[in-house]
Amino acid sequence: MFVDLGVRNFNASSLTFSDDQIIEFKNKSKRYFDIRNLEEYLLGRDNYLNVEKITEDFFPKVEADVFLSHSHHDENDVIKLALCLENKGLDVFVDSCVWGWADKLLKKIDNEYCLKDDGLYSYENRNRTTSNVYMILNSALQSTISQCELFLFLHTDNSIKMTSIYSRDEHIASPWIFSELSFAKLCQRSSRKRYGVTQESLSGIEKRACDSTDVLFAYPNPGTRYNIDNNEFHEWLATPPSYEDKHDKIKALESLDRLYTKIKIPRILLKESRDINN
Repeated sequence: MFVDLGVRNFNASSLTFSDDQIIEFKNKSKRYFDIRNLEEYLLGRDNYLNVEKITEDFFPKVEADVFLSHSHHDENDVIKLALCLENKGLDVFVDSCVWGWADKLLKKIDNEYCLKDDGLYSYENRNRTTSNVYMILNSALQSTISQCELFLFLHTDNSIKMTSIYSRDEHIASPWIFSELSFAKLCQRSSRKRYGVTQESLSGIEKRACDSTDVLFAYPNPGTRYNIDNNEFHEWLATPPSYEDKHDKIKALESLDRLYTKIKIPRILLKESRDINN
């Protein structure tokens, strides 16, 4: 990861995409996933499940330039932003589009190994399966962030909660957003992508925060190294590309450089050419 950036007061009202385009994006995001029967993941003894094989099927390798971190309540607005970034020629990863796969995997495991004869789930076994699946999720999620060039966190009323009217401290209700921000803050910095270099990227998935209204946890906001106001961000977003072919990867990545200049990243870090041949 090269940069972690927070967009303050993100608003997608000016981004006009149809419901059909949003649905198409969601369907496109799901095409990588292959849900198989749990028997295919068994190691052949004592009901041990092969984590490596589960990761390969449920969290396959997907290469992306931008990782969008956000509240699942803002999913459609975030997809509009993703479509806008794709129009700039950038590859975008929206984790909320694949949250449901974690639920499907967990339900398969729980129905097989945690369901008792009385039709109820074992509390102890459910804790064990959930913690293991979430550990796989978190590991895959961090791998994705580390391979993307830009980590973009979208500040909204849904993703950031104020502690009280007497405090300006920001808190987050989602443990997955907290994990993403914490990792992005500590992640080893890499150089910007250069076209022509072989790059590997692992896909991750953010499981949504529990929808239950019974209890919520308030995580301190780790913040991002750089921040930009929503209006300034949309100024960059609305800038017409300086090229005709959005598949020109070098020019697409150079559009990120204009964003980096706007948030005052040191020029020396932007000096290297995006073109591997230069």
